[in-house]
Amino acid sequence: MPARDRQLVALSADLERLRARLGAATALVVNPNPSRWASKALGVALDDWQAEIMEADSHRICVIASRQSGKSTITAARAAYTAAANPGHRIVLVSPTFRQSNALRSKVLGCLQRAEVGHDQTREEIRLHNGSTIRALPGDDPDKVRGATADLVIIDEAAFVKTSVTSAVLPMLASTGGDLIAVSTPNGPLGLFHELATSADVLCIRVP
Repeated sequence: MPARDRQLVALSADLERLRARLGAATALVVNPNPSRWASKALGVALDDWQAEIMEADSHRICVIASRQSGKSTITAARAAYTAAANPGHRIVLVSPTFRQSNALRSKVLGCLQRAEVGHDQTREEIRLHNGSTIRALPGDDPDKVRGATADLVIIDEAAFVKTSVTSAVLPMLASTGGDLIAVSTPNGPLGLFHELATSADVLCIRVP
């Protein structure tokens, strides 16, 4: 291997070690109370149902709420907090279209910025300095969802995401034992969202 290539490899290894150290430091300064962290990140006092979403520790959470209720905003805060508090965490955001997924990603980004959490970003991914990543994927193309691995998947407007896409979501969590949060307005007794909303093993939060 040429000397220049060896130097690049060594530099890359040093950079990864530095990121790991920064990640450990970042994790230490994250407020251990998710609701208080979210209140600061959003700049508002949380309603009871919003605090419940932030504090819930169930592996499967279903949030039933009307449009414009603030459900996407609080789930964005949940994604941001989870990434900040858990170094190396992989979070995937899915919505009916990439435009909607990207809008949710922008809300997550806003939370991180207001909470002063170190990060970098591309069009589809936010990478925190602690090694956690947040990816936005389209809910209308199963090929772009299939094969991803995640520690947390958030599906926004889950009742309107194609069945072929929701079928590709659960395998993302198979190897990690990760969490799933599905948020939506109701859309009939069909699909993954309805299954989650009617399952005894799922924490169902109904927004008043």
